[in-house]
Amino acid sequence: MVKKCFIFLVFCTLVCPVRAQVEMTYFTVVQLESKVQLKWELAAGNTCNGIQVYRSQNGTDFSFIGEIDGICGSSSVPQQFIFDDVSPFPFQVNYYKLILGSGQHSPVISIDFSYVQSGYFFIENPLRPTSELYLKQGEKFILRFYAPDGKLVGSFIPAGERVALYEMLPHLPKGILLLNIEAENGNQATYRLLNP
Repeated sequence: MVKKCFIFLVFCTLVCPVRAQVEMTYFTVVQLESKVQLKWELAAGNTCNGIQVYRSQNGTDFSFIGEIDGICGSSSVPQQFIFDDVSPFPFQVNYYKLILGSGQHSPVISIDFSYVQSGYFFIENPLRPTSELYLKQGEKFILRFYAPDGKLVGSFIPAGERVALYEMLPHLPKGILLLNIEAENGNQATYRLLNP
């Protein structure tokens, strides 16, 4: 004897409130001396409960670096927000994203952060075929390259504020170098570089 079983599937529809997407009119990132500044704006009529800021070295693995507490946005006017990252990863690309109160993720944006100190900053270290040095506008400098034993291996007086270090690389020894930057007022800074 064969028994027949009938299974009845009951489909239920649950009515749940749908969270509206929070509309951002822009999300930008700029370097301001030794920090990175994030700016974004929520369009009028958009609010959320807090905004969390995240940073990454690879664009995938993000770490929490700060937040804006409370109700953000306005029902009647656009609202702008500013967040300063005072300790970005030096000499590399920094990636940023926001998580708005509802759990909504912003687009990921990035900036190639250059270390700033005493009126000069480098694009990258170790030196690469595109490495540049930026000097404070309006001041005169002399650049001296030394081997680790202290022997002078090259010197250069730049004509402008932007120095193409990659043009000097073929004329300098490979390996560790010390770059001394001296301003006309006597201020000096020395950097340890790698010329691969």
